Amino acid sequence: MASLGNTLKSARESRGYTLEQVSNETYIAERYLQALEIEEFSIFPGESYLQGFLKTYSEYLGLNVQEVFSLYQSMRGEQEAVPTELLVDKPPQFPFRIIPLILLGLAILAAVAGLVYWITNRPKRVAPFVEIHQPVQWTLENDSFERRLYPGDSLTVPYGDHSYEFRLTGIEDTVTVAVLDSVLNLALNQEVPVDLDANGINDVQIIVSDFVKNEPVTGAFLQFKIVHIEAPVENSTPVMPSSLPSPSTGTNTLTQTIIFSSRNPYPFAIQVIFQNYCFLRWEIIAERARPDRNEEFFQKGRELNIQQIQNGARLGMSNAMAARVTVIGGGQEQTLDMGTAGEVVVAEIRWVRDDDNHYRLVLLRLE
Repeated sequence: MASLGNTLKSARESRGYTLEQVSNETYIAERYLQALEIEEFSIFPGESYLQGFLKTYSEYLGLNVQEVFSLYQSMRGEQEAVPTELLVDKPPQFPFRIIPLILLGLAILAAVAGLVYWITNRPKRVAPFVEIHQPVQWTLENDSFERRLYPGDSLTVPYGDHSYEFRLTGIEDTVTVAVLDSVLNLALNQEVPVDLDANGINDVQIIVSDFVKNEPVTGAFLQFKIVHIEAPVENSTPVMPSSLPSPSTGTNTLTQTIIFSSRNPYPFAIQVIFQNYCFLRWEIIAERARPDRNEEFFQKGRELNIQQIQNGARLGMSNAMAARVTVIGGGQEQTLDMGTAGEVVVAEIRWVRDDDNHYRLVLLRLE
């Protein structure tokens, strides 16, 4: 009879899968997959975890889950001691021909007693993949918090004069966490920044490092970190310069990237596609008809289009890598590198004139 471990390993190798590949697609850590294949069950934190991983792994390999569990139950049964009651001989019966009435009465009593004993002492069958969990409320006491949480668990984060609650609401294809009036969807190893006080600066960063899709009973290992970033300094009155600023101009340093060059400036557009959560503040500069500043917290998948920009625009973002910025104009388009994940960036995209009276559309980053 084939063993459980050999059945899993043979099925995986026959399909040409590696443990790393299976781990990436099932979100089960490699150490647990290997433990199932070598039948080392002591490393699992509990029986429900083991059964949940075994079910997910079997379905992924296209095996009959019922047959795999039969192998597992047979193997576990061989490791358990034989109940003492099975080794004790039944007491001899009274001769029915001698005392028929007494024997009949004792037989009835014995049957009733045996039934009661069997009902009260039979092994309790535990329904697989089900675990009752009472929600737990945690509090962030330092700058970081790492723990396996389960649906319903919450973390209170004191920040400034307020406290904010992060609640794990579900584990499906992604891990969902509710905070403020939003629901965050976290994929495995994805870092998600959160701006608690809506000032354009990330305050908390969340990452989920371990979970099994659609298996809430196994929980999710979450990490919360307080992000210490000073607010960027912006000029209060933007001015359209007649020439490029030098690095030593003013108290801040400007770094420039040339986007387009032309003998004459022309209107351009800015398209921003959000690949993650990001707070963005933008305003049109040097145009009296469009002086207002706009700001909004954008979720993953949103898109912003700023059209007919004559001179330039200023952008301030809380998570530079989350915003894919493309400049479109004059029949050309150019995607810009705004910065890294979690980086706070203030930049201007605008026309400037050089000493030869040629114009360049440049990206100016305020460092």
